[in-house]
Amino acid sequence: MELKQQALELKSRLVNSVEIWAEERIDTFASANTAFKPLAKYLKRGVHNILVQKDKDITEKIEGFMLFVTDENGNYNKEELFDDMMNVFKTMKPYRFEQGFLRGTIGAGSILVELPDNGLMNLVFGETNAIRITEADFLELKSIFTD
Repeated sequence: MELKQQALELKSRLVNSVEIWAEERIDTFASANTAFKPLAKYLKRGVHNILVQKDKDITEKIEGFMLFVTDENGNYNKEELFDDMMNVFKTMKPYRFEQGFLRGTIGAGSILVELPDNGLMNLVFGETNAIRITEADFLELKSIFTD
């Protein structure tokens, strides 16, 4: 199979897996935070729209990535790829990021999203001042991605 086609299939699988996984994470958070339940649909919509807006960037990055992870026939092992990426993620030094009003750190096996301390955020998220995505969350993503 052509490398470009393999890249498109990987991108499609990855984007679909991330969207399913994010929706499950939002549902879990909403079930534990009743004030948040009405807003969960907007967060899900936001995740979807971000993925749609970033489609071209995601495609370009995955096409470049595929040059390094596939064999000469465009084959790769999804499970091994995910495990290797998680090992790198767990050992990488945490660094700060800012995306819109969200700030946090990524690395050392987790993503910490710090929520602004203001009336609107407190209304939406209650006493939650940060959301942490851990290795356990990524293992759930892996099961969706590798199925």
